[in-house]
Amino acid sequence: VVELQRGNGRTPLFFLHMHNGNVQRWRVLLKYLDQSQPVYAIQPRGLDEKYDYHFSIEEMASFYIREIKKIQPQGPYKLAGLCFGGTAAFEIARQLQQLGDKTEVLFTINNYAPPANPLQYKIRETWDEFKEMKLEDKLDFAFEKTKSAGKKMLSKLTRVFDTSHTHNEEIKPKAKPDIRWVHSVALLNYQPETPYKGNIVLVRTGEDAAKHYDEFLGWKRLTEGEIALSAISGSDNDSIITEEKFYSQLGQKLNEELKK
Repeated sequence: VVELQRGNGRTPLFFLHMHNGNVQRWRVLLKYLDQSQPVYAIQPRGLDEKYDYHFSIEEMASFYIREIKKIQPQGPYKLAGLCFGGTAAFEIARQLQQLGDKTEVLFTINNYAPPANPLQYKIRETWDEFKEMKLEDKLDFAFEKTKSAGKKMLSKLTRVFDTSHTHNEEIKPKAKPDIRWVHSVALLNYQPETPYKGNIVLVRTGEDAAKHYDEFLGWKRLTEGEIALSAISGSDNDSIITEEKFYSQLGQKLNEELKK
């Protein structure tokens, strides 16, 4: 946990790290928050070479709750996250709810809910992509998919029948995977066990929602409370936190929520 602003006497705000593990980007919002507001940012455990990454959102949230409680043992809690961090914040709030703790502010930014059926969603996405292709592109697409399937099968067979490596041979440790890959896999495998009963503040960018998603980015299905929806026109997932004309609006929205 990184302290971004000491503040005094108020319930702390905990930012969740970005998809790439970054927490420093949140600093641009500090000037829009009251100086009395304590602010912390939670960074991934795996950034320390001594520890491994969390490969699931659920494990990550459970670990982060323990770290949060070292600073603030009792609720209510205030959480905020962008994209991946918004989903992690949602799972933290959901697990806190199961522990009997309340989340006072759950401020999420442009994060998509996991689909009810990930495989079905992938098939629909692929089919939509395929329908829009020209005939020659469709043939190339089918060929590439067939070749990819063949490579996967060959890889499996090689692992089963390759006897060139003995059990006594020294196995070199694998390099640590890219944190963005780790977080992408965690998102793909995430399905909340129960709905969240609290309220969510959802700030969208100015971009259209992805195909097969509603304006609430799928969170209605997983939330029994209210979703306060707003958008920052003209922004995208990067510029909303990197360009002042956008993050100034974001900071003001966040400050309004913290004051309620």
